[in-house]
Amino acid sequence: MTLRSEGRLTAVWPLVIYRDRGLRILRPLGFEGSEYCAPLVEPGDEADNRVALLWREAARSTDIAFLPHVRADSRLAVVLGNGNHWSFTEGTLAAPYVARADYSDWANYHASIGRNRRREIRRMHRRLARRGEVVVAREGTDASATLIDWMLDQKKHWLNCSNLTNDWIARPDYRDFLMALAAREDAVGGVALFAIRVDGVPVAAQLVSVDRSRVEAYFAAYDHEWSVYSPGHLITEHVLRWAFERGFDFDFRIGDEPYKYSWSRRNCDTATWLVGTSKRGIPTVVGLRARKWASRIRQKLALGRFLPSKYRRRLNS
Repeated sequence: MTLRSEGRLTAVWPLVIYRDRGLRILRPLGFEGSEYCAPLVEPGDEADNRVALLWREAARSTDIAFLPHVRADSRLAVVLGNGNHWSFTEGTLAAPYVARADYSDWANYHASIGRNRRREIRRMHRRLARRGEVVVAREGTDASATLIDWMLDQKKHWLNCSNLTNDWIARPDYRDFLMALAAREDAVGGVALFAIRVDGVPVAAQLVSVDRSRVEAYFAAYDHEWSVYSPGHLITEHVLRWAFERGFDFDFRIGDEPYKYSWSRRNCDTATWLVGTSKRGIPTVVGLRARKWASRIRQKLALGRFLPSKYRRRLNS
């Protein structure tokens, strides 16, 4: 869906509608990975109204909207929460981030991560420097293709060693997609590719997306033969500093992995929204919501059997 103002494109939301058991289901166009669900809207005073207009138009042509990973602080979450419709949320996941406005400068932020972490990072920098000339920097577009191939090889190796699989890493079109991202940048934003090299050889790399206000950690990899030097932490520190110097927030994206909280003090919940947008779709949403409530009640009752009486009273109140 698109929205135009005086012939100019001001908002876009790629969506798809498909049928399931006779119902028209709306969902974002894309894979079911850890991507935020939100329309792309031109910033400004009319941004909230544009999101609301897109949602109303999308809801008209469907029975149920399935919207995964909606950030609680997004304009879309506000529109969905204020809507006069049957809905429920599930699958809440954390999205840790660093807010640039919380800190006066890089030194102020760096002090917040804790003395032990700072000491450990300095020690790893010294140890790495003993192995050769260390360069930590943003890569130019001329080196991006070689580095992305290296990152994908490291990811494949890690998956094999961990007995895990991934549907995307080995696909040629995914490689082409990353290559195209790394080769472009426009007024709205783009990507940046960073690497740690020792004597010219990469040991860690990180690809981030960059927009007008924030940097998002998109894809990272490191050589596991260098893991004793914590290259992942070293490059994260470098990219965070790069973002700070440019006034950007840093978004670690969806997932509550412990390492993210060692860098961040803020968190935004994301949730999957299921919204009944027509008389045909509402009964399905109502039924799912009722089952969710019933499941919560059963869990409380099961927990209550193992608690002392004074705590059971609190649980049931």
